[in-house]
Amino acid sequence: MLEGARIELEKFQHITFEKMDCAEPFFSDESFDSVIMLNLIHVIDDPLKCLHESYRILKERGVLVVVDFTAYQLSFIKKMKLVLKYLIKWGLPPHHGKNNMSPNELIYLAEKAGFKVNKVKLLKDGSNAIYLKCEKESLTF
Repeated sequence: MLEGARIELEKFQHITFEKMDCAEPFFSDESFDSVIMLNLIHVIDDPLKCLHESYRILKERGVLVVVDFTAYQLSFIKKMKLVLKYLIKWGLPPHHGKNNMSPNELIYLAEKAGFKVNKVKLLKDGSNAIYLKCEKESLTF
């Protein structure tokens, strides 16, 4: 996926691609203006730790965008179709993570990590996803 993204975005010189553990990134505090997570939260053991680390590496007023798969509010038939499709394409799913997170659960985690939530939306189109946009609040009063 990283190689595909590099090819698609090669004309943008300011974009860097790194592969690392999202719960222990080696970036220093306040390194980024934005962090984007795509289909990550539902497959990791500790989403809160990942969100805390995103908060740490974001600059003040930095933006976090999360788009993540969820089976929340999917019909039984759609869930079974997705399970079958997943099994055929990738095999058995990971034993950890939470693939039925609700928008309110994701809001709770983001706020617990220190973020101010600006927008959250359940996207419904074949398979569901949660879109979340939040920011690292200014520490000045």
